[in-house]
Amino acid sequence: MPVERHPISVSQLSELLGVEPSTFVAVERRLNQWFVVTEGRDMQTTGTFPQIHDNTKRGPKKGGKRGK
Repeated sequence: MPVERHPISVSQLSELLGVEPSTFVAVERRLNQWFVVTEGRDMQTTGTFPQIHDNTKRGPKKGGKRGK
């Protein structure tokens, strides 16, 4: 009997597994058991990356005249 494979989206798979799509990470098979890997609520970092820099333009420091 031939095996058929059909692609499904992450949201479809998460719905079948009963988990939130935003917390779903993967499905793993270890030995003879299947595991659904999810991200804990406190570990979610989507969209919360800190700014690397503040994009403000800084001019040269203004100082007094020297040596005159």
